[in-house]
Amino acid sequence: MAALWIILKIIGIILLCIFVFLLLILFAPAGYRARGVYNGWEKWAKARVSWLFFFLRMKVSWKEGEEPAVSLRILGFPVYHSDEERWSLLNRKAADDVVEIRESGKDIRDRAEVPREAAGHPADSETGFSGDILDYTGDGQEFDSVIEEPSGKLPLRKRVKNFFQRCYNTGKRLYRRIKAALKQAESFKELLEDEELIRVVKRLFGYGKKGIRHFLPKKFSGDVAFGFDDPAMTGQTLAAVSAFMPLFNDRLSVEPDFTEARFEAALTVSGRIYAFHFLKILWDVYRDKELWRQKERIMRTIGG
Repeated sequence: MAALWIILKIIGIILLCIFVFLLLILFAPAGYRARGVYNGWEKWAKARVSWLFFFLRMKVSWKEGEEPAVSLRILGFPVYHSDEERWSLLNRKAADDVVEIRESGKDIRDRAEVPREAAGHPADSETGFSGDILDYTGDGQEFDSVIEEPSGKLPLRKRVKNFFQRCYNTGKRLYRRIKAALKQAESFKELLEDEELIRVVKRLFGYGKKGIRHFLPKKFSGDVAFGFDDPAMTGQTLAAVSAFMPLFNDRLSVEPDFTEARFEAALTVSGRIYAFHFLKILWDVYRDKELWRQKERIMRTIGG
């Protein structure tokens, strides 16, 4: 009885751990933060994505003139790094797997001209072949063609009949395809004028807007300086940008330059993404019976 109680306790602990892990996946947010600088003397960008504080963290960085760098850490342990010189779990290499080939003043492709006997692979004395299944040169003589010409040609009357038969079949297939295309065009026209389908499409766009709105950054700040050769163009651009400035709540500073053409920017964005939010959107789409009914209708129309 005690052993059964211990087994049930272990099963309960495992189920509880799985339940807690699922809750963390659904309700623990994945945070992201990105910052970039673009001006006349430096261009770089950095981004960081983390989940459950420091449990999972990925960093991406780029700098002008350098290769992008990507790193992944789990509980602070380096799992992957794009720089092979830096150690990580996925970048481990055994000594016998690292092969360094250095050629001084000679292309590595010159190895192909080295005779097989000199490379330590003797040729077959009977056939003259080098033993390589991809080497079909033999002893220098080419193989005879295995393609046989037909024993006789069809009579002229038969060839003319076959030619007109092929032309007839091609025209018949083309006519059927054009007829089917016109029929589908009429069906599509009816679909585009259907009010029920229009409502479903609007609702589908609403689902997409909810997902995009949740993905957009919650915090935004930066400084932008710009200018054109023509001061009038700079003023017109400033007037167009000023119409959107209230949306940023003084978190974006825009400085026009009427003396020279330039563009400088330093931006920082950050936000959080919750998995349960997207799961809820998918659940709403799944329960939208009208959406699936119209989808089946469209598929039947496309299928002809």
